[in-house]
Amino acid sequence: MSVVEAYWDGARGATHARLSALAPALGGDVVVATDLGGLPFALARLIAARRNGELAALYVALPDPREALVALVYAQAAANPDLEQRAAIVNGFAQNTIAVDGKALAEYTALAAPLTRALYAALRLADAVLVDSPEHALRLERAAGRPPNRAVPIVAAEPRATRFPHGRRVVVYAPSAPRETLAQFDVLFANRDFPWSVIARENAHEAFPADVAVAIAPQWTTLDDALELHARGLRVAAPFASGAPALGLAVGYDPLRAKTLFRAIDAALTEQRPAFAFAPRLEGYLARERMLRTNGPLLSAVVRTYDRPQLLVRALDSLAAQRYRDLEAVVVNDAGPDVSELLARYAGRLAIRYVHRERNGGLVAAVNDGVRAAQGTYVGYLDDDDLWYPDHAARLVDALERTGAGVAYANCVAEYADVVDGALVPREYAIFTDRDFEKDAYLYDNLATVHSYVHRRDLFARFGLFDEAMGAADDWEMWLRMSREIDFVHVDRVTVEYSWRRDPSTENMTFRKQRAFAGAHQHVAQKHGAVYARWPTLLRGRYETAARFNALAEQLEANPSLAHALFVPPDPVP
Repeated sequence: MSVVEAYWDGARGATHARLSALAPALGGDVVVATDLGGLPFALARLIAARRNGELAALYVALPDPREALVALVYAQAAANPDLEQRAAIVNGFAQNTIAVDGKALAEYTALAAPLTRALYAALRLADAVLVDSPEHALRLERAAGRPPNRAVPIVAAEPRATRFPHGRRVVVYAPSAPRETLAQFDVLFANRDFPWSVIARENAHEAFPADVAVAIAPQWTTLDDALELHARGLRVAAPFASGAPALGLAVGYDPLRAKTLFRAIDAALTEQRPAFAFAPRLEGYLARERMLRTNGPLLSAVVRTYDRPQLLVRALDSLAAQRYRDLEAVVVNDAGPDVSELLARYAGRLAIRYVHRERNGGLVAAVNDGVRAAQGTYVGYLDDDDLWYPDHAARLVDALERTGAGVAYANCVAEYADVVDGALVPREYAIFTDRDFEKDAYLYDNLATVHSYVHRRDLFARFGLFDEAMGAADDWEMWLRMSREIDFVHVDRVTVEYSWRRDPSTENMTFRKQRAFAGAHQHVAQKHGAVYARWPTLLRGRYETAARFNALAEQLEANPSLAHALFVPPDPVP
């Protein structure tokens, strides 16, 4: 049964109660509910859910920052006795000429980059995204740059016989809002003669007026008040952005265009409209996710390690927790201290093949030794500092089995952490790779991290092993090689985690990585010259990219402390 874990203040009690009532139908483990202020904590909770194999739904209350600004401007206007200036403000909103602190209102809708990254990551990590309405989903899309995957509508309203109103009393109903934030109605209704009143936080305890003809639910981006008014059987007017009009709960208006509010009130007073009933579409939505395959062809996970036993344990634990049980770990120790005793702890939990190299040969030689030792029909990859989430093997093997494709890959989230006294201190989580398959995209760069991929082992007989002439990005070159001849399938789920650590003690190594990446781009350009002959711009780009890596290496050689500038999460790729 799903429980609701909320990361917002107490002002969203009605939404919390609604989610709690609907959550059990999901058949998952947790509903993570948050607003923007709680988003970093909610994201950390989603990461924990993915690591633990919990099924998590996400609800994001995404307000429009313009709402508070409009309320502020109207509060100032209400205190101004000059009727012409009041009218100018009303018209200014309609004509989009109002600015606050020198910024147009539209400029306030963009989120800061860290919030955008966190929202994008949360929407991609969740097994389901709960939305009140199409407008709610659209706000999430605009804020994150991509529609939420697996969006599930959750509005549940009992059918009510909406009474045809008598009289003309209008009530503005906002019981969780302070009265001062509703001053726009003092300005807007100054030229109307109908009786009206306000129910705000200060008088929310008072009895609801019995002679109400139309009730206004003024909050821009929440359904709660409109749902309550609908349950009372009242005629309701609400902002279009709340989603209530699209769901048939209210007549819609645009808060920035005063005349549309008057039209909505008149329509609610005069039009005969049927009452609509809605039922949640949640039944067993997440429960189906528990039906992932648990067995099939053997999958070999090649795990490269070197003198990092604590991290190796973490990586192997993630393999032992896989829902797909036909799995073996091929642990390749690249001439580090022996880990036989550590591996023995996994007897009965995880099948392990152990390859202990006598001489250190680097990452590419190590992965090739692992491939040679692998026995599985399929091969996947996991470095000792990264993680597979419990559903990774099940989802990718299933995709390969169902489609007949040779290669599958999923999306990856990264943990950005500082190393402090030998311990990891997380700073931020962000989506690291999340791109659809296009074979020509590999001519530019990689589409996913190496541990995002699972493929048929027999492809090595056709395409050869990883290129040991490369000191970095050997997996990119392999996928480039394969993608010219076979199709890949993209599993659009976040199933692996990449560790991006900032360790001051190793900053002097960073420039060497830049040299390796420069050499990789030059090597790929030369090795695949026949392919790049048709793409001269991309060919030139490989050498230009190599030059940028070399220039960065020179800067880091001169000043290693600049390495911290590389510790920046990428912006989302829609």
